[in-house]
Amino acid sequence: MLRLVITSCYLCLATLSLRAQEVIASDGDYQNTAQGSLSWTLGEIVTETFSEPSGFLTQGFQQNYEALLDLSDLGPSLEFTLFPNPFHTELNLLFSKTSNEYELRVLDYQSKVIESQRLTFSAGTKEYTLDLSELGAGYYLLELTIPDTDQRIVRPIVKTH
Repeated sequence: MLRLVITSCYLCLATLSLRAQEVIASDGDYQNTAQGSLSWTLGEIVTETFSEPSGFLTQGFQQNYEALLDLSDLGPSLEFTLFPNPFHTELNLLFSKTSNEYELRVLDYQSKVIESQRLTFSAGTKEYTLDLSELGAGYYLLELTIPDTDQRIVRPIVKTH
């Protein structure tokens, strides 16, 4: 009998947990602009909504049972290949597409800027060789950003003797 009661309680709790996701929050907001929309709720780790005329995407606990119709390119992205790593004197960067201008910084692990450059490319393949022969052996960070955007990527690099 006790086993039946425990099993029944477990099934009831499991059924309740399968219901739609709901959030009890203290604050939240929804913003809509020509570029898209954003909704957020205080107390959640990550909740974003991206919207276009062809569809929208909501990330986080606010998701309803809606299908994503389309997610088009939101602009330039930071897609590149970095080689060789570890390197001895030169580091090669091969950009696959997107922006014609990048800001490049090399930082040590205390966030001190060691090298800073602005890279500008014309149409076509985007390759760049970074001469870091003056650096001492060690671990560094390579930071790339696309100017006038929030896009930034940081990759660890290793300089050998």
